[in-house]
Amino acid sequence: MTGVEGAPLPEPFEAARTPPALAPDCLTGEASAEAHEASGLATENERLYKILFIEDDPEGAALLSEEFDRRGYAVFVASDALQGLSLILRWQPDLVLSRVSIPSMSGMDILKRLHQIAPHCARTPFIFTTGLAERESEATGRAVAAADFFAEPIGFETLLKRVEVRLARDSKVGLALTEREAEVLMWMARGNTRNQVAEIMSIKVRTVIFYLSRAQKKLGAATSTEAVVKAPLRGLIEP
Repeated sequence: MTGVEGAPLPEPFEAARTPPALAPDCLTGEASAEAHEASGLATENERLYKILFIEDDPEGAALLSEEFDRRGYAVFVASDALQGLSLILRWQPDLVLSRVSIPSMSGMDILKRLHQIAPHCARTPFIFTTGLAERESEATGRAVAAADFFAEPIGFETLLKRVEVRLARDSKVGLALTEREAEVLMWMARGNTRNQVAEIMSIKVRTVIFYLSRAQKKLGAATSTEAVVKAPLRGLIEP
């Protein structure tokens, strides 16, 4: 696996699950649902929020991953900045949790590079943890993007609460539905079952569920049924 400018990337920590080899979706703005479906991620109980940890301490990354995994988050870990940047482009996490000082480039450099090469991904919310000597980086980070900063050490419950607040805030802002997400909602709004929608669109049921899950999150809906109701009310689909 290679990263930015052909630089080789280390393998993810054994404690983390290796993400599927996805296309650089942030560059196109369209999610690769078929790749998710093939990897087994698009299931009925799909985890709606994806968090990427950029952490060079394997033990710390494993502990943090386990805690978030237990709470229903899909978690992946990058061991340095280059790998983190590559996974942001390919995996499109809902939130990135990173230290400011990490191998190969700083967390600030990741934000700047995203703004240069992938505007869609540059909107991804970041939460940084910093040492006392890194606090001057906060002004730079806030100028580049809406990043949050916490001084180390930070308790897990405090961090979890901030992650939940940040995800809830960004979910309320919402994102435009992709063409395929809107199409799935349209057929569902017309009274079709998931199996029928899969047949109509010539895709698998798991892929239908994936699109429904993504649309549900974007609309801030508690269920897929609520998402089907909200979409036409907001003028996103024609029932």
